[in-house]
Amino acid sequence: MIDDKLKTFPRTYEMIVFNRDITDADGIEIHDEIYSDDFVEIRNNANTRMAVGGAKMARLETIAGKVEVPKLAAGGRIDMTHRFNTEFYIDRDNGKTDEAATDKVLGVRLRIYKGGAMIGEEIHEVNRGLKGIEWQGTAPTEGTAVK
Repeated sequence: MIDDKLKTFPRTYEMIVFNRDITDADGIEIHDEIYSDDFVEIRNNANTRMAVGGAKMARLETIAGKVEVPKLAAGGRIDMTHRFNTEFYIDRDNGKTDEAATDKVLGVRLRIYKGGAMIGEEIHEVNRGLKGIEWQGTAPTEGTAVK
């Protein structure tokens, strides 16, 4: 009964890094972190609120990836994709006993390193964005693939 309510939706972030310098870049590492709220909404049902203890609960989820680029040519670019899943829980009884849940993607942050030093950062925000969310420094949980 529970399995048919939980739906998984695959998502893909596509990221492009350019080398706009006039020289080649060697030994580049590109780290990405995708942030989402693992969100549960409890509808206006007193019994459910008492049982669970709150009207809304959201937990920050970080999905990290890393790509090592031995050489990025001058004027060149690297195309990357990062695939991850989001979940949606279908509430069929309008909050009487179920909780409606959905993962909300907040955005992605890229950091580019050379020799251990950060040389660039890019942020792409979705929904309410990444305001107040710091870089998590999470070890790669899923691979970011070069296209």
